[in-house]
Amino acid sequence: MVILSNSSKRISNAKKMLKKLGFDENDFAQIITSGEVSYRMLCGDETLQCSKWHIISELIQNNKRKVFVFGSGDGDEEYISESGWTLSPIEEADLIVARGTFTINNGDGSPVKKKVDEEEYFRALNQSLNIAAQRSVPMLVTNPDKVRPDKGLPPMPGAIGDSYEDILGEGSDAFVKRIGKPYPEVYELALWGCEDVPAVMVGDALETDVTGGTWSRCSTAWIVNDGIHSPAVKEIGEFEVGSVKVLDEFNDKKGYEGEDRLRPTYVTRHFRW
Repeated sequence: MVILSNSSKRISNAKKMLKKLGFDENDFAQIITSGEVSYRMLCGDETLQCSKWHIISELIQNNKRKVFVFGSGDGDEEYISESGWTLSPIEEADLIVARGTFTINNGDGSPVKKKVDEEEYFRALNQSLNIAAQRSVPMLVTNPDKVRPDKGLPPMPGAIGDSYEDILGEGSDAFVKRIGKPYPEVYELALWGCEDVPAVMVGDALETDVTGGTWSRCSTAWIVNDGIHSPAVKEIGEFEVGSVKVLDEFNDKKGYEGEDRLRPTYVTRHFRW
């Protein structure tokens, strides 16, 4: 069993969380976080057994390692410095790292904090994205989730990536790289050496877990009642009808037609054995 997490933090944090939940990390073949994979890319780790982003490789090769950070407020400075980069203002940055939606850090020692002044945070966010777009600064999103499965579905780093693409306009996908589910790098790592072995991706989110598993040619198990789509399904009422309706609405919103429509192999209320 392999754990795939879209956490923007490193693997050590994931192991601590597993222990708190009562799990032994040694029971898993691999523990992969999008934050760990992104960190290793920022380090220029050539042993990383997945596709690399050529933009980061070129920046490292040319010794351009100034970075502007949308952070979590928890370990952002260490994450950047230990990977060999230097925090800098957006006007000087070679790269943007979006790893959280709580702080904006340009290295001056006084990050803008959403909890302190939400209005100032969003003003600085929009201003920074517009300046970055004028300079065509590439962005690495270390957690592609767009919302957190909490009350009100608060935004996550993936939403910052979407906003930046909207500002950049045509061709924006060349400047924004997302690491984590549903994108291929984490699946390449999870399935390394297991190309001919049947695999199933288990998760609650259609946009990340089920989509990523489908794109990677895995079977998929959609867990409905314990995840992000549970409120929408319960609002409809009956489990089977609600699940089908939510799935159809997702496919319609994405514009998926025919064979491209998402079809989980298994749909169940809970993941239990």
